[in-house]
Amino acid sequence: DNSEVSEKSNFQVPKAVEKVLAGSIRREMALEEFCTKQTSEISQLNRLVQQYKHERECNAIIGQTREDKVVRLESLMDGVLSKDDFLDEEFASLMHEHKLLKDMYENHPEVLQTRIELKRAQEELESFKNFYGDMGEREVLLEEIQDLKAHLQCYTDTSLTSSRKRGSLLKLTYTCDPNQAPPPLDTIPESTDESPEKTLEQERLHWTEAETNWISLAEELRAELDTNRKLMEKQKRELDTERRCAEELTEAMQMAMQGHARMIEQYADLEEKHIQLLARHRRIREGIDDVKKAAARAGVKGAESRFINALAAEISALKVQREKEAQYFRDENKSLQSQLRDTAEAVHAAGE
Repeated sequence: DNSEVSEKSNFQVPKAVEKVLAGSIRREMALEEFCTKQTSEISQLNRLVQQYKHERECNAIIGQTREDKVVRLESLMDGVLSKDDFLDEEFASLMHEHKLLKDMYENHPEVLQTRIELKRAQEELESFKNFYGDMGEREVLLEEIQDLKAHLQCYTDTSLTSSRKRGSLLKLTYTCDPNQAPPPLDTIPESTDESPEKTLEQERLHWTEAETNWISLAEELRAELDTNRKLMEKQKRELDTERRCAEELTEAMQMAMQGHARMIEQYADLEEKHIQLLARHRRIREGIDDVKKAAARAGVKGAESRFINALAAEISALKVQREKEAQYFRDENKSLQSQLRDTAEAVHAAGE
């Protein structure tokens, strides 16, 4: 059972980690898109500030035109300005004021702010449609949650050091009262007192916090993968070292076997020489016996007897020398046998 669990964990862990990293990359891309949108909103707000400044300038100009109109009316009442000139200047002033009012209407800050808020609401609505609609982002997140739960279960079955990751996963649940059960993921919490904008903001904060937790968990898994990779590289280096040691041991065994073969050849040569010496000694001995028999049959005496005795003494000396050589070869044979036995024991120990 333990081997089946370990095999299952070894199969599921890389797949779950791959899915988690893919989800993290996808959320990073979504975060970059959100940052781009925020940058666009900042530029629009800067434009809004400029339009407020422009509106203030336009209001100042309109106030000045009102004062100019009062001055013209006073000049008309005093008779300084004729009626036709008054009408011409009033018409020009009204055209200029109309142009300013039209420009203020087209670039009114409140209109632009309303457009920005409308665009933001449409984008949030589109994101929620993608999340709960046809894009299936909610299903993808649920699948990632299930994969991570399976991943966590595999780690808890194989190692006791994964309790920290269990805590990280449990933090990703809906932030609510600990004694209250979390709401299901497929429902949107409804509130009669809070506005939809506040609800959307809370949901966004919740998913941002969950995403942060997932990213931190992915970083922890990435660090653990790096640690496992370093451990694997270390084991690989140790395996290479053991392989080199095995190759060196094999070479040493081959050299020992070659030395053993040479010693066997030397032993065979010595044994052959020993057999040849024994055969030579046998022939010499037979020759001496033949000479003694021939001398006995002939009844040799005097100088011939001395010659035979000298020859027998020489033969005895040769016999002593042969015995010395035989003893030397026996000692050499014992030494070679001892070396052969030591070599065999060394080869056997190296094989074990």
